[in-house]
Amino acid sequence: RYLILFVMIFFHSKKCILLFSTDRIANTQHRSLDFENEKEIISTITVCYAWSSVKPISGYPFVWWFATQPEFDGQGYGSQLLKYVEEDFLRDTLKASAVTLGTSARLHPWLLSIYEKRGYEIYAEHESDDGDLGVIMRKIFTCFVNCIAVYFLFK
Repeated sequence: RYLILFVMIFFHSKKCILLFSTDRIANTQHRSLDFENEKEIISTITVCYAWSSVKPISGYPFVWWFATQPEFDGQGYGSQLLKYVEEDFLRDTLKASAVTLGTSARLHPWLLSIYEKRGYEIYAEHESDDGDLGVIMRKIFTCFVNCIAVYFLFK
């Protein structure tokens, strides 16, 4: 079953569609969010819910898939979509206090600094049998950090 919602947005003076779909496959739940123009998907992110995973990496939602079409690289579509997923979807809608994602430190080393600039920190590392270094990164959402600080300040 698929639940699909369309949201029209304007990005760099171009009309794009942000497409949400929820997939349910054998006890696994995830949500895919896509930027589309009139012809194709520009960028996509799939979030897996930690509470529906058989073997969760953490108690936080996990960005399982994130990609942008090469011809749209460097135009900000992926960054805008990730910001929307982090702030509007995960933090504000699901009330998640953090998000995790995984990447390869050896196959895609440039991604570590990109995610670190966006507020992610290394949460765990795993050396695989083929010599790759898998890295799990976590981003704690600022509003939750500030709320916790205020709570302890006035406690």
